[in-house]
Amino acid sequence: MKECIAAIATALAPAGLGVIRLSGRNSIEIAAKFFKSSNSSKDIKLLNGYEAAYGKILDGDFFLDDGVALVFKAPCSYTGEDVVEITCHGGLLILQEILNICTKNGARLAANGEFTKRAFLNGKLSLTQAEAVADVINAESLSYLRAVNEVKNGILYKKAKGISNKLVELDGNILVWLDYPLDDLPDIDILKFKDEIRCQKLKLDSILQNVKFEGVLKNGVQVALVGRPNVGKSTLMNLICGEEKSIVTNISGTTRDVIASSVAINGFDFKIFDTAGITDSSDVVERLGVERAINKLKTADIVLFITDNLTKDEDLDILKGYESSNIILVYNKSDLNYKKHCFSKYKFSEIVSTSHNNYSSIEKLKQAIYNVKQLGNINFNNMPLILNSRQKSSLERSSKILENLLKMLNSNVALDAIGVILEEAIDELLRLTGEKVSDVVLDDIFSKFCVGK
Repeated sequence: MKECIAAIATALAPAGLGVIRLSGRNSIEIAAKFFKSSNSSKDIKLLNGYEAAYGKILDGDFFLDDGVALVFKAPCSYTGEDVVEITCHGGLLILQEILNICTKNGARLAANGEFTKRAFLNGKLSLTQAEAVADVINAESLSYLRAVNEVKNGILYKKAKGISNKLVELDGNILVWLDYPLDDLPDIDILKFKDEIRCQKLKLDSILQNVKFEGVLKNGVQVALVGRPNVGKSTLMNLICGEEKSIVTNISGTTRDVIASSVAINGFDFKIFDTAGITDSSDVVERLGVERAINKLKTADIVLFITDNLTKDEDLDILKGYESSNIILVYNKSDLNYKKHCFSKYKFSEIVSTSHNNYSSIEKLKQAIYNVKQLGNINFNNMPLILNSRQKSSLERSSKILENLLKMLNSNVALDAIGVILEEAIDELLRLTGEKVSDVVLDDIFSKFCVGK
């Protein structure tokens, strides 16, 4: 068990409660030096794991606060070591003073992510599970939280481990055949061997398909409201988001800049951007607004092209060059009962009629926004999310190695060469799970964590 480390485990902001975490050698003894249980039979040194005691926190004879000490005994703790978590009032001064007492009594300050790093080193978490911890903390949508919790619960590790185990088995068959050439062993069935390699590669490629969802789940879907001035973009923005984010007037060109807000649709985060009406203008400020609107049109994941009864075919020319984008045509102000133009210039992903007087039409628009990205097709339970470039690179390299191996198998390559290539693919998967990873990589991964995690 390593030396005792300590850190404030809760946010560095005043709150009702705060937590100090200690982990490592003598962590219980160190906590017992300043935490005095109100019940003599509940001295924390005598507690079993998963037991708590209420008491006083003292700096010498000075009463600092009262609180609860929760004790975990190795190996049944988050880090796999003896752990004490002290819950007290969440004042920053109180928390910092308790942390100072911890260091005075023999603990040292924890480095970023050191608790989770110890959990990994002590076999409590795989590396992919450990990486997911930070994403769970930083999740901003229910969909992303659900996806990263699956990774934290081990789905990516299990998938990768299953593939690497099969490759190890195949490699073992080759090694046995090579090491005992005089034994009466059956020849390697190359056709079956190729089928198995192809099967494992397909499994890797299936996991890699989820790369396209990582950005959407983590950062949200960008939706730009675009159209000529005064078609009701700002009103729609406010209705979609459920709050007054954009100023609405009858004056053309009210919106001069890009206004941003977020809305959750079916658990997914959508970033909504209201833009200036796109038109020719001699006004310098309005021209700048139009430029920003066009830039947002270029970068958005989804474009809502807003029209009304005055919109003409030529107004759609701003979409030229972006035909491949996910564009939803929105007939706004539909309560005016105007004759809707049949805009045949472009192929739209969805066509929706809306009115600020019709709440159900706004709900239909939100559902259309959700449908365009086909987010309902994501299967969180069977297909793990890839959380970062390190994981993606390991999976891609392993898949590429197996692809090259399949080509080699068509060229009657020697079995010892096949074994070498297989071991390269296995090594990549072991780096993914953390079973074969350098200290430099580990330091880089955990340096991105907060101190108390």
